[in-house]
Amino acid sequence: MVLDVGCGFGVYSLAMERHGAEMSVGVDVNREYLEKSTLDFSIVADAHALPFKDSCFDIVLMVEVLEHLPHEMKALEEAKRVLKNGGLLLTTVPNKFYPFETHGMKIGCVEIQNMFGIGIPLLSWMPSFVRKRVERAKIYTQKQLLSLLHKQGFTPLKVEYMMPPLDRLKYRRLAAVLRRLLRKLEDTWLKHFACHIIVVSTVIK
Repeated sequence: MVLDVGCGFGVYSLAMERHGAEMSVGVDVNREYLEKSTLDFSIVADAHALPFKDSCFDIVLMVEVLEHLPHEMKALEEAKRVLKNGGLLLTTVPNKFYPFETHGMKIGCVEIQNMFGIGIPLLSWMPSFVRKRVERAKIYTQKQLLSLLHKQGFTPLKVEYMMPPLDRLKYRRLAAVLRRLLRKLEDTWLKHFACHIIVVSTVIK
């Protein structure tokens, strides 16, 4: 059984079911997302306080979730609690070394969204005291993410990087060409500049 924390419209939950998951449950704090999803089972809930008993899920997904939470450790603690012994946690977060900030930025009351459909150049490389004043979501290095997981008792099994999907780029043909190129880079050292870090972890209780 799969739990998708911060499921949004349930895209990942449905993908898990297509790939053999017996059942998936989506949770999100935004009721509107759940109402628009096609999930069979969904609940309005906070990642910091999941409304499930201990050790009831085989897999927990936290796809692009941690960066939006005020207390990542509490959310990981809850994920660990609801996972069965030997269960898997799949986590993805924005990569600090990706040269574009994809969540936009906020200066006072002014919000600046992605530029050119790819993000705000070099904001992610700014010193943390600058970023914290304008960021709309946190970013992580691989070391930082693995440290959070280790502190909550997770054992990372696999670390991967994902290049940007370029789904917001207006020019579709250009996006398709760039996408093919970027996928090839995922097999080189340049993957460390990808937009997302992906970690699959397990927990032994």
